[in-house]
Amino acid sequence: MDLPRSTRRIGLLCLLFAVVPLVLALRFVPPGAATGMTLSSVSVNPNIIPVNGTTTGTVKRSTSGANTVVNLRSGNTAIATVPSRVTIYSKSTSASFTVSAATPVGGCTWIRAQSGTEDPRLTTLFVAPPYTPSRSAVRLDLASGSAAPPALTTLHVPFGVKVSGTVTLSSPAGARGVSVSLVSNIPSSIEVPPSVFIPAGKNSASFSVNQKNFAECSIVTAILGLSRSSKMLILLPMDG
Repeated sequence: MDLPRSTRRIGLLCLLFAVVPLVLALRFVPPGAATGMTLSSVSVNPNIIPVNGTTTGTVKRSTSGANTVVNLRSGNTAIATVPSRVTIYSKSTSASFTVSAATPVGGCTWIRAQSGTEDPRLTTLFVAPPYTPSRSAVRLDLASGSAAPPALTTLHVPFGVKVSGTVTLSSPAGARGVSVSLVSNIPSSIEVPPSVFIPAGKNSASFSVNQKNFAECSIVTAILGLSRSSKMLILLPMDG
């Protein structure tokens, strides 16, 4: 049966109204969104670098497919910087980018990666304080329990594990002794006494480090005149 022309026109219009929105939706899908290319992780290796150093960051997705644009962000650009975005190309499941330290004193920050409207992925970067020169008038060490202080300028301990500090002079203190100032960059988390006194004829003294609240990293600094020595304390979450 031959349908009237008006009926055919109405049918054609209905078909267009159904198909056109679908075509537009498929054409203008944002990069990395609604493609099934789930961003699985972001990492930095190594995750501890010196104050003037760089490291390599990597973003990964579950499968290869269309290009995926991943937006990047540093939680504190005064600690480290990252490019604004990186692209995982169609035949790959990962892409790399450079992370650059931006602080002369050390610290830590999170690196965030996000594709489209997916939940972001996070990782932490630690920028270790500079080494204390051998000619420095004062050196600070942090240690846990009876373990010797590490050769690096960082110390990793589970939160709540006892930590102590030692200040060492390059030569024995004079007749009146020497007072060395101590500073924590996050006193609400890591508390140290305002100073430690080294008696006459001695060249070192110890002090206690009080963990008040969890913070992923803190920096303790000993100051004597123009000389400074710093160590980073990295706290690990307690199991359970």
